[in-house]
Amino acid sequence: MQKYFPLFNEKIGPNKALKVITSLSHIEVKLGQPDADITLDYTLHFSVHHANHGARELLYDEVRFVTAANLGTSDDQVYIKVLKHEMNLDNKSGGRSLPIRDNMKMTKNEYREFLAQLGSSAKTMKDWLNSDVFHVGVKFPYRPDEFLTDFRF
Repeated sequence: MQKYFPLFNEKIGPNKALKVITSLSHIEVKLGQPDADITLDYTLHFSVHHANHGARELLYDEVRFVTAANLGTSDDQVYIKVLKHEMNLDNKSGGRSLPIRDNMKMTKNEYREFLAQLGSSAKTMKDWLNSDVFHVGVKFPYRPDEFLTDFRF
């Protein structure tokens, strides 16, 4: 995380083991959009903890994200190309000047810096998903002969 979030290095010191817990809520799925086969608009909940200090929470926040992708299928494999994976700083999440819970005592400027780092890491995540995860396809979780799966948008 040090490479993507240098703020943690500055606030808590180098080479600290961290644990990140994430979940999603308020997921809106749109299929067959003009610019993407599927678009997900959701809230990312995440907390960052010291891994070696009783898992003490350093930070908790919620940020809106949007992820869009094109899908293709062939021989019961789904091929996904993530087109967009970025923060959606609307009035609710983009209007805050500090995280929901903050035990690192971030300033407003540091929080803006953190959000910029989070946005930058989202692009890196998109590129990694496309190049290392989805390029070989994802197998459908079934393979009965009576179902031949094919999606078209």
